[in-house]
Amino acid sequence: MEWWLEILIILGALILLMATGAPIGFCFLIVSTVGAVLLWGGWQWPAYTGAQHL
Repeated sequence: MEWWLEILIILGALILLMATGAPIGFCFLIVSTVGAVLLWGGWQWPAYTGAQHL
């Protein structure tokens, strides 16, 4: 994904959350957390349960 598209998505999500009336701190926290997870490789599903060592 191009860098400008990633910035556009992040800023768009931030503006959308701000438009709902949520506090700015929560908006930044949500966008930063979701952005970091997605940019660092996404969710691993099924989650590690430890059953692989049995």
